[in-house]
Amino acid sequence: MPIKAEYKLALRQKDRDEIYEIFTDLNDLLLQKDQAGFLKTWDFKFSARATTSQFIDGSNNEAVIADIFATVFENACSANSASNNEKLRVEFDRTKLVTETYLKSAYPTRLGQ
Repeated sequence: MPIKAEYKLALRQKDRDEIYEIFTDLNDLLLQKDQAGFLKTWDFKFSARATTSQFIDGSNNEAVIADIFATVFENACSANSASNNEKLRVEFDRTKLVTETYLKSAYPTRLGQ
């Protein structure tokens, strides 16, 4: 068997062993009627434990980190070109007008007509 296949097989077996161990532990606690132990084990095995990074781009100052995120999102959400941005704005405004006109005619009492 090639080494890569053996490695993948070993990983799958490790996953199966971990799952078996978890279910065995939980089953034993249920059989012992140890509700507190069961819930503690369940939470430890299945709850998502949030880990936070202490440093973002070399800084741990919250204000600096917030500015970094603001800059990244500002760049990600800015227009690629002024002409394309204007074209998309016109298309959006036209679609918005058509939708509003349709809704006002279809549902006149709900939209105050």
